[in-house]
Amino acid sequence: MRDSIAIAAIVVALLVGVAGGYYVAGLTLHPQAAATVTSIVTVTPATLFMCNETLLPYFVISQPAGQYNQFSFTVYYPGYVEVFVYGSTTSNTYVEISGESNNGISYSSGQVTVGTSGSLAYPVLPGSVYVYVGNNNLISGATEKIVIIYFYYAPSCNVPAASVS
Repeated sequence: MRDSIAIAAIVVALLVGVAGGYYVAGLTLHPQAAATVTSIVTVTPATLFMCNETLLPYFVISQPAGQYNQFSFTVYYPGYVEVFVYGSTTSNTYVEISGESNNGISYSSGQVTVGTSGSLAYPVLPGSVYVYVGNNNLISGATEKIVIIYFYYAPSCNVPAASVS
């Protein structure tokens, strides 16, 4: 599943370049790019390595009722970001992953409720990535323990792949 998400992000990123900037959500392809997808998906696993980088190691955050914390990163390869929430003090905890690629493509997972413990993985493109962890409580605040990991395909795993913005 996660490899499929990463490959989908790579395909979208490459199609943006190959098809001259055409992108339609849900991987509906530009007609001229359809033939290219098969060769991209076939070649990708053989020529790139699946790598990962911890963007935020085990970290405890707190916020008042109805608030969130934002984390910003710059990523250099297509892939996906996964946010793990451990031991939240509320079942109303949500995660949102959004961003804007270097080509100007905006994307967002929307707010996804993960409860007291859960995770969200979402594809990302090279550029700015924003992670929001918050709560929808009306009265009391919340505390969450989180980890954020970036998974990506690259020619080598020995190069910097992301930076904290």
